[in-house]
Amino acid sequence: MHTRDIPIDQWQPFLDTFTRLHQGERMGIEVVGLANGPRGDLSHRPLLGVVALPDCGRGACIELIAGPQAEPQTRTIQHPSHLSVTERDDGYPMVLQITDDCGAVTLLRLEPPPHSNKPPGNYLG
Repeated sequence: MHTRDIPIDQWQPFLDTFTRLHQGERMGIEVVGLANGPRGDLSHRPLLGVVALPDCGRGACIELIAGPQAEPQTRTIQHPSHLSVTERDDGYPMVLQITDDCGAVTLLRLEPPPHSNKPPGNYLG
């Protein structure tokens, strides 16, 4: 496995591709670094989208959206400062790590499907 940083000017195209390729896959979200300890929610739900917004009312943010489609739930990361992805050796993205300007880290973990019809290295385009 290896981790790579995504440059800020590539966040939106990277997240668009990530969403297109992994929409519907089961995921979990964990937030660490908050004063009241780690939080886990939106676990075992299908991924509906990950979107970088230049202004969502109080500055830039990244929204993580989980299903089901009829009842979507959103986690918003205000003022993101860093985005990275940890991938398996075949390129499958296991974890998106988003750090905000206060140091809190949001981890979006994909639950890999048992079988994939995508050729190795073709998980992020």
